[in-house]
Amino acid sequence: MKIVSIRLVEGPSVYHNRETMIMVLDIGEWVEVPSTDIPHFTENLLKILPGLKLHTCSPGYVGGFVERLHRGTYMAHIVEHIALELSTLCGIEVTYGKTRYVGKPGRYEIVVRYVNEAGMKECLKKAVEVARLAVTTSEVELESFILKVKEIVSNTALGPSGQALADAARKLGVPCRRVGEHSMLQLGYGRNTKRVQAAVSNNTNLISVEIAQDKNLTKKILTENFIPTPEGLVVESVDKLKDVMAEFSGPYAVKPLDGNHGKGVVLNLNTLEELTDAFHVAQGYSSKVLVEEMVQGKDYRVLIVDGTLVAAAERVPARVIGDGKNSVLTLIDQVNSDPRRGNGHMNILSKIEIDEVLLNGLKKKGKNLNFIPLKNEIVVLRENANISSGGTAIDVTDIIHPEVKMMCQRAARIIGLDICGLDLMHKDITLPLDQGAKIIEVNAGPGLRMHLAPSEGQPRPVAEHIIKMLYPTKESSRIPIIAVTGTNGKTTTVRMLHKILSDQKNQCVGLTTTDGIWIGKNRIYTGDTTGPKSSRLILSDKAVDFAVLEVARGGLLRGGLAYDYSDVAVITNISADHIGQDGIEDLQDLLWIKSLVAERVKESGTVVLNADNDLTLSIRDNPRVLKQKPHFFLFSKHEMNAILQNHIHAGGSACWIEDGWIMVRHMGATEHILKVSQIPSTMQGLAEFQVYNVLASLAAALAAGLDAHKAVASLQAFSTTNENMGRLNLYKVRDSYVLLDYGHNQDALTSIGNMLNHFKGYTKTAVIGLPGDRSPVLLEETAAALSKYYDNFILKDDNDLRGRKPGEIPQMMRKVILKNNAKTTTEIVLNEIEAVKLALEQAEPNEIIAIYYDNFKDILELILQYDPEPINFIPLLPNAIAPIGANEDARSPAKKDGLNQVNSI
Repeated sequence: MKIVSIRLVEGPSVYHNRETMIMVLDIGEWVEVPSTDIPHFTENLLKILPGLKLHTCSPGYVGGFVERLHRGTYMAHIVEHIALELSTLCGIEVTYGKTRYVGKPGRYEIVVRYVNEAGMKECLKKAVEVARLAVTTSEVELESFILKVKEIVSNTALGPSGQALADAARKLGVPCRRVGEHSMLQLGYGRNTKRVQAAVSNNTNLISVEIAQDKNLTKKILTENFIPTPEGLVVESVDKLKDVMAEFSGPYAVKPLDGNHGKGVVLNLNTLEELTDAFHVAQGYSSKVLVEEMVQGKDYRVLIVDGTLVAAAERVPARVIGDGKNSVLTLIDQVNSDPRRGNGHMNILSKIEIDEVLLNGLKKKGKNLNFIPLKNEIVVLRENANISSGGTAIDVTDIIHPEVKMMCQRAARIIGLDICGLDLMHKDITLPLDQGAKIIEVNAGPGLRMHLAPSEGQPRPVAEHIIKMLYPTKESSRIPIIAVTGTNGKTTTVRMLHKILSDQKNQCVGLTTTDGIWIGKNRIYTGDTTGPKSSRLILSDKAVDFAVLEVARGGLLRGGLAYDYSDVAVITNISADHIGQDGIEDLQDLLWIKSLVAERVKESGTVVLNADNDLTLSIRDNPRVLKQKPHFFLFSKHEMNAILQNHIHAGGSACWIEDGWIMVRHMGATEHILKVSQIPSTMQGLAEFQVYNVLASLAAALAAGLDAHKAVASLQAFSTTNENMGRLNLYKVRDSYVLLDYGHNQDALTSIGNMLNHFKGYTKTAVIGLPGDRSPVLLEETAAALSKYYDNFILKDDNDLRGRKPGEIPQMMRKVILKNNAKTTTEIVLNEIEAVKLALEQAEPNEIIAIYYDNFKDILELILQYDPEPINFIPLLPNAIAPIGANEDARSPAKKDGLNQVNSI
């Protein structure tokens, strides 16, 4: 067995609506070998991983997987279950898994959910190893692996604050994804994108953070505003400590001037010697040291979000309670064994760290780590009560005195922090201010742990408060999204929508297409950008007000969606293409993949469907689509389409063609909009496929709340040559005509062929190749369909042969074309540039040359050398009645004998 690849799918996919990880596995010699044919395998595996006995698998009950093992199941499926069980043992349990054959013998995709990327990747790798070992042994040591993965998880997981914010965002319907390897989260889409890292947000003021980091400046500002703080002085050398003692009396607190998390803080000091030792500790964290009066009382942390107190907790210093038997060191180890405690900030509680401050604190009490406390004797290990130093918390939110609450809210407002942690000393937080309350520190980016899961008292939803501060409603985190998929017409439809939305909304429209990414009117990247990475770029750009996303099969299958929900989903049509690729065996597989776009429409959003395509219409019966209770907006070229008529009579929205008019039924009203022939891209209505694209884009625009007449006005101004490059571009070259298009599957090519049938009397030539990764049957069917539309063929290779030999596809096409139409001529010119050049050089008057390109840029540059004139329509010839294929004498003998072959490599 060999792991081919492991990839992440960050968003909804055909497998699951949350993040998944996909391992492509080649099972090699285990193809078609069931578990029942491997001696002792099941026995060995269950001894290695007894937890597998609880797996339900397809039977749906405990023991179902073991039942499958005994009946006979296959290695890829077994690896899936091993990976799931390992995730449980490693503390990152997931229960979803799926195994899928991907079209090549022995090759499978194993799909699993994951909660920790790095940890789950290790589980998948180990699962393959365990399956391999179980063939021969039941003795597989897993303890070291589990410890390794737990450490990886600890080092890579979001911390408690970050995880709480991510969970809160999802709960409140705010888009959320992790950025990078630390705790940064990106929230929202487009212009509403914001970021948070722990408890620092987009709204956090940098100057306010700088103030909070300077403890002395913070004290000065608060004191000027009559907020009580302890007396204190900043010192940079030991010599100044005597001056401090002369200025105010102890006990004293010493802390780094710009420290955090209680690091280097030493409290309850009385002598110059103690101050000196503490000064050296603090100076290990900061060159400047703050010496303050030690305020007596209880230690509190108050959290202010957007000016409002949302939580308060009493912080209890790290301590151990004696049992009369064990030393302080052993008791610390026992406390640290609590699973809630972890290193640093990764768990709800932090482990008690043995450092110089702790040792000095014990020494002051006349104790050390070997001291054995009496039973129930409390030994306080630190003077400071920071959670990060091993302390615990008691929630006191509901009992804080109103005066204290008001003071804390004022302090946060004065410093200017949107999320503010205030350290407060007070005799008791239930008492008024004059009973000794003083603010010790102001913290930017405060930890949320003590409020999320206090050791005592009620947990507080502080993360939700932060998300609601950033986004008062879930709608305020989003921008409108229109997603378009289908077999043909996707690119033209999204380009038309980009034009309509840009014209009407006067907003910045982000666009992904097969030829690049557009932010407003600027293309920022050139290439096929119909996958989730490109969509994610659009949705992360704060300039974008509206997103129009072309979503193709490959991106859907391999990478899923970049968004959680769209407002409008458009499925243009579904027909045979890509059969034989990526495990796609038939049209139902294509439907399964493309239906994802409709399934991920927001509740009460709109799904736009082609009423003239039965497969597309079947999406209306998909339970996962219906779960969202969407509105269906149908479009059709045929006014008498029975399904369309029933939909309209039931009150549904639709657009269609009636007597050459674009008709719209929407919001209870029916309107004649415009003659379809008045939209240039439809070639006076003769380009049927462009009519469908017009209807699809109009329906989506109406579903997004735009005006129909204004949308059609934009479509009238839509320039096929400039705004739809590479899709039905027309040029006049001398006395002939060039049609440039990306058609590459049977439906697209047949649609163009049917359009060309309207142009009687013209000689028609196709310069064409077909994608090599399609199935032989599909390729032959496409070539046969093409044969009836053209008088001449110049057959070429695509630049990417996709596993075929040079000339293999053109030779196959030639054979099929001549079999179906002996009157046509065929030439083979393997190099695309040479093939197009030959067609242009041989062009004769009243000839239409249809160029189906592979590399648009190179072909366009070549055509431009012939001084072409961009046009919207090819004139119909008067009295032209000659049928296709009748122009037997239109070309020279060399072009009509069906034998001429030019190999230009």
